[in-house]
Order: sequence, then C-alpha cells, then structure tokens
Amino acid sequence: MVNKPYRIYVHHSASKDTTTVEDITAWHKARRFKTIGYHAVIHRLAPTKDHPEGEVVVSPGRPETVIGAHTLNYNNNSLGVCCAGNYSITEMAEDTYQVLLDHVRGWMKKYNIPSSEVRGHREVAATACPGTLFDLDKFRADL
Repeated sequence: MVNKPYRIYVHHSASKDTTTVEDITAWHKARRFKTIGYHAVIHRLAPTKDHPEGEVVVSPGRPETVIGAHTLNYNNNSLGVCCAGNYSITEMAEDTYQVLLDHVRGWMKKYNIPSSEVRGHREVAATACPGTLFDLDKFRADL
C-alpha cells in the first residue's frame, strides 16, 4: 500500500539532541518494527570548528511513499518527523526549530497539506510527545 500523505505528525525522541537515525532505527527494530517508523529525523551533529554548537540536519527515515509507524492508528496517509531531544525537559533550540519549520513547510508544499493538518503526537495519543514545552499552536501559526 502506498502512502498518500494529507497529515503530518511531529514527535520528539525523548533523548539527547544528538540521537541519530541509526539509534532510533535500532530502538524501533528492538520493538519489532521493520525499520525506523519516522519519515525524517532532525538532529544535531557533533560540534566542529565551523559549527561549535553542532549543525542541525535532517536525516531521511522511511521513504515518504511507505506508510510509517509513528502514530498508532494514524499512520496511513501521514508523515512522521522526529526531533531528537526531550522537549518536556528543555525548550527546542532555535536552530532546530527553524530546521523543523523548513522541513514541514517543504512537505506541506509538496503534498498540499494545510497547517491545520500538522499535529503533535500528543494530540491523538496519551503521550507528552513532542514534549510539554513544545507549543503546537505556535508551531502551526509559524508555518
């Protein structure tokens, strides 16, 4: 079955902001997923001379055409993006927030998804994800 997205779900890893796609893939495989459940992961690389804070990048997860495994009962016709970090403990860094905005805007344009169809995991499940300090209404307004 082909994924035809009309909604986007935002998640956090509830781990350090340097958590990688490989880390999350291993966690998901340990839970008997075939591979990572998200379509993209936004995370921070190790610090370098040019990026002393560590550059924020987007790494692909599942192909967008493949149904995800990120939001139980809501995986069909949706995309899942995970931001590495725990946004119930700390607020998302501005550079991470900007990368998330840009990435979600790209998906919105590509798949003609309105901001009203961008949701946080906690809006459809009993979880704090993408973190109690992540303001979903502000995020949608910023889109």
